[in-house]
Amino acid sequence: MGLTHYHPFRFTAEQPWTRNLLSLYRHHTGDAAHTTLEGYNALLQFIVQRYNNALIALPREQRPMPSSRMLAAPVDLFIHYARFVQGGRQVFDFHPTLIRLLKFTDSNDVRIDKIQFPYASIYLSIGPQEDLTLPGSQA
Repeated sequence: MGLTHYHPFRFTAEQPWTRNLLSLYRHHTGDAAHTTLEGYNALLQFIVQRYNNALIALPREQRPMPSSRMLAAPVDLFIHYARFVQGGRQVFDFHPTLIRLLKFTDSNDVRIDKIQFPYASIYLSIGPQEDLTLPGSQA
């Protein structure tokens, strides 16, 4: 199984502009944990320009009506990717047996502010979980 099994690597393989956008992100962010509003707007402008270029190739009746959320979503997703790169591209792939055992673990008394991760940004891979519904997802 290649690295494209993990979303961050698949994301960069499927989006040919990620290298250019990563350079723009680094220019506006440097070593800071978060980008500025100016940096976010520069990323959004980059995405919108590519979106508009792709739309021009479509006949007018086939062009979708863009919404601000539709255009901001790729920027938000990219920022997660950029933080992952900035954090050293660390992937933790949990074995299915460990996932099964964790489901029996009582974590109600664990405060989220007490959990310390070894890296500033990581990707946790737990594989498909048929019995797991995340807030905001569709069951």
